[in-house]
Amino acid sequence: MTAQTDTPAVDTSLPEPKQIAKGGLYSLPGIAIATALGSPIAGGLLMGKNFEAIGKATQAKQTYLYFVLGTIGLLFLSTFIPEETGLSNYSFTVFTTLITLFIAKHHQEQAIKQHISAQGKIFSNWRAAGIGLAFGLVFLSVYVAIVYATMA
Repeated sequence: MTAQTDTPAVDTSLPEPKQIAKGGLYSLPGIAIATALGSPIAGGLLMGKNFEAIGKATQAKQTYLYFVLGTIGLLFLSTFIPEETGLSNYSFTVFTTLITLFIAKHHQEQAIKQHISAQGKIFSNWRAAGIGLAFGLVFLSVYVAIVYATMA
């Protein structure tokens, strides 16, 4: 004779991870692309949008402010770098992109990973590139206007 037990089955599956953002988030590569093409302000905009999507409005506002002020400060400081140093605009772009990526990684990597593991939407890097290019065109337009105005 065999004894039959009435023990309920144990559910050993892990709970579904929760999507932490409303809508989509920008990936770290997307933030880097926008920064390289458009300035730290473009990367900061995407980071701010990520903060807004995960419900951190205060961090979003701080991010916008810090990246605008930081970009203005870097542009101001770059005017004091003598041309003889050999530093090119590419060096400046690489430097600002790496700094922005470091900040994004430090403050948003975990949230982005959690969002991805919950099957959350990640915006296309092409979208990030478009935003970066738009900012790049604005900066170029302002630069051309300043050069044109000073030539007169």
